[in-house]
Amino acid sequence: MTARSRVFLWLMAAVGVVCAEEMHSNGLGGGRWSDPAAWRQKRLPAPDDPVVIAAGDRIVFDVADDAAVHCRGLFIDPKGALVWLAEEGRKRTLRVAGPIESYGAIRLDVERVTGAELGLELVANNAEERAIRLREGSALVMAGSKAASDVPCVVLASMPPAESERAAPATVTTGPGVTLDIRFTRVRDVVVRAEGLDNTGFKANERASFVGNRFEGMARLELVNCDTPSIQRNTFETRLDETNTVAITLTGCKLVDARDNRILGRYQTGLSIQQDVDAAVSATVISNCQVGIAWQGQNAMLKGVTLAACERPARFSGLSGVLQDLAVAGGLLPIEAGNSTLQFTDARWEACATSAPALYLNASSATLLNTTLKAEDVAVGPNPPAGDWVWAMYYLVARIKGAVPPGSVVDLRTAAVSGGPPPGRADLNVRNSPAPIRGADGLTPLPATQRALVVRAWAIGGDGKTQEAPFYELNIMAPGTEGQPPRVLKSQVIQPSADWYRAEPDAPTAALEVAL
Repeated sequence: MTARSRVFLWLMAAVGVVCAEEMHSNGLGGGRWSDPAAWRQKRLPAPDDPVVIAAGDRIVFDVADDAAVHCRGLFIDPKGALVWLAEEGRKRTLRVAGPIESYGAIRLDVERVTGAELGLELVANNAEERAIRLREGSALVMAGSKAASDVPCVVLASMPPAESERAAPATVTTGPGVTLDIRFTRVRDVVVRAEGLDNTGFKANERASFVGNRFEGMARLELVNCDTPSIQRNTFETRLDETNTVAITLTGCKLVDARDNRILGRYQTGLSIQQDVDAAVSATVISNCQVGIAWQGQNAMLKGVTLAACERPARFSGLSGVLQDLAVAGGLLPIEAGNSTLQFTDARWEACATSAPALYLNASSATLLNTTLKAEDVAVGPNPPAGDWVWAMYYLVARIKGAVPPGSVVDLRTAAVSGGPPPGRADLNVRNSPAPIRGADGLTPLPATQRALVVRAWAIGGDGKTQEAPFYELNIMAPGTEGQPPRVLKSQVIQPSADWYRAEPDAPTAALEVAL
């Protein structure tokens, strides 16, 4: 017996596991689970037996699914492996009524097999025993079929026989030096907790990747101090009132790539990100949570996210970042920001509670570029930021109708009635002026070109008072001829308004039409 297996058996005894006989793989390379020759005792493991897979042995789980318990616990030595036999149309589920501790490899893979279903179920009554502990040098790879991702054919589940124990989920825990790769798998009532994993590829034996999975019931994902973890195309869904749960928790991670995920159901918080740097969340839907997103970190990017029917769509604390193409629907309470510096671009609020503001700022500043918010939708707290609370800005896409000479431009500047541009300095109220006029349709540049006219609208100053949008002088300028300066074809004074909001920023429509 190895030192590690002795420790394993001591741990099993500590949690109250009564062992029948410790079953060892044969030490000759292993074999199939159903073959007595694969085991040192020349018999198959019984439901009350703890199982040890020795270093260098590879045990292939090939038992047809019959709802039986296969062992009382499982220990895998370094360089030992447990793999599932995947055959077309066959279902195989290993049921373990005790803890799993692995220094080796566990692999369930049906990526290249049609109609196979593989499962690993933790079925002990005691929640402490429904645990997979992945030690340094180990790997857990669960690879379902992409074609069957709506009904995953690899399952990781907690299935205690006693109803009273179902309130506590099973756990998968790791430290550094572990490969954790879960793809197109159904994870039911299992919390996956990974710490210190490097997913950059710099460390060959480390991975933190979660792609195309369904996390159901009490299942959730918790990552601590992981580098560049990949969280893509997963669905988190609970039908329970999970008042104290968070679907995804990221703490102290770097360069998180979370995209195309869905978080559905009554979680206390859908996505919690704390002390992270350069995290990116994109193309994600979070609905029906008490809090959609809770985020504290630096250089955050949130793009293409929908927060639907969450009581509080988001809570930001000490956050700096950009929120682009954000959709908030049905919120009861405002997005709350404390000690944060935020830029909202192409953001919209729909069907939210009219009795509460849409955005609440405390010791925070926000730039609003092309959003549906008006000044009355924003409330400010008792602690002002160093500068203004809010700057609201709009794209100005203008259509010039009539005979427009080639090379004409739209020149925009703060009008004299609003103080005019500062003498000898740039006009901070306007960006990208002068703007060219397209010959085909007479439009100034669209936002996708990165050259669209942008103007400041209303603002909330450091004193908490609303400042009306400035007036601007718009000049249509034709190029001069024979060394002459440009000439003004038309001039008018304009003021930004809420109808300049662009629901489709790059649609070829104009907020303003000017006829020559």
